[in-house]
Amino acid sequence: MILLLHESATPEQLEQMLQEHKFYIKTAVDIERRVLVGGGNLHYDCEQALLNDG
Repeated sequence: MILLLHESATPEQLEQMLQEHKFYIKTAVDIERRVLVGGGNLHYDCEQALLNDG
């Protein structure tokens, strides 16, 4: 599951992002906007979610 977060992740959200890979979370971060996207199978998936969000 890919989540786009504008605030700190909750433990429940971290568990959701761990569904794809049990030991690590693929992420992409927009530092200027302070947005984190995590989850998915590839970093590319997270990057696309960031691009779709602007």
